[in-house]
Amino acid sequence: MDFFIIDNDPTCREAVGFLLEDEGHTAEGMPWSKDIELRLQLKKYDAILLELDSTLPNALAPLLELRTLRPYLPVVLLVTDDSLKLATEAMRYGGVEILEKPFRREHLVVVTERLQRFRQLNSHIERLKERQNIQPQAP
Repeated sequence: MDFFIIDNDPTCREAVGFLLEDEGHTAEGMPWSKDIELRLQLKKYDAILLELDSTLPNALAPLLELRTLRPYLPVVLLVTDDSLKLATEAMRYGGVEILEKPFRREHLVVVTERLQRFRQLNSHIERLKERQNIQPQAP
């Protein structure tokens, strides 16, 4: 899978990227900025890992913007102890998983396995929809 890591902490971005690459995935990252939209237009990712920063006045804004830019792209929320309550709220707005920092490698592996199953299910649904559109409807 191809992951996009959005985290303002470069050490966290690099560590998560290395862990994902060790598991056979590709990963790249950057801090939250206006360039996110351009990056999402230029490259197709399978999932996003997004830091939720509870110290920001509108901490859910990045997630809401991602939902607008890529409504069906799975977003995993990277959170700390103090942003766990915020993460629960963020799940209502499209987060699909929560990874509490610091997290263990095993937890990241479980999350990536779930995302792979999610991607497979979505692909299967899309193939079924395409097949339904090709075949004529019964009267």
